[in-house]
Amino acid sequence: MGKNKTTIVAALHLLLVFTLVLRTTASMKPGKGLIPRRIAPAAAVLGEASCDKVYGVEGGDTCSSVVEKFELNQDEFLGINPNVNCDSIFVGQWLCISGTA
Repeated sequence: MGKNKTTIVAALHLLLVFTLVLRTTASMKPGKGLIPRRIAPAAAVLGEASCDKVYGVEGGDTCSSVVEKFELNQDEFLGINPNVNCDSIFVGQWLCISGTA
């Protein structure tokens, strides 16, 4: 009887583990767990963009005001900040202000 009980407990344990693994992987959505939300731009992956100097966003800053403040042009700014979303920059966010794209 003891051997059968051990076998049943082991089988139930394996079933539980298998069920948890399936539920975890099935519930993963982009941006959660091991699946990235989006793939980084090729320039960032290939090392084609580099940053030499950064600036911490302050209250009231916009991409346009940072471009103007550091005498950049919009294309240059976006090239050295490939992942920036100008609609939602935030105080304390680091932006590249000098580099190569």
